[in-house]
Amino acid sequence: MKKILSSLVLILFLLSMGSCIIRTPVRHSGPKAPPPKTGYRSKAPRPGYVWAKGHWEWRRGRWVWVNGYWMRPRSGHRWVPGHYETRGGRDVWVPGHWQRIR
Repeated sequence: MKKILSSLVLILFLLSMGSCIIRTPVRHSGPKAPPPKTGYRSKAPRPGYVWAKGHWEWRRGRWVWVNGYWMRPRSGHRWVPGHYETRGGRDVWVPGHWQRIR
């Protein structure tokens, strides 16, 4: 009984301290969105290939441009281009991927 009472007192104390915690704003590792790409030219279609477009990546405290590239299509799949999505107030790069055609 003494252990239960001690545990209950400890729990109530910890719960009361929760309202005293000072919360600081969350800092993100990078700016909200990448800068616009300047001087970028789209690639001319290449027969029998699919273009994976270039994109920005946040590396070691700065934005770095990753060039696009050509790749051969996968049979029974379609290419879903990479894109940015906002998740939890941050812009996150969702890589391009092959999606099975149903």
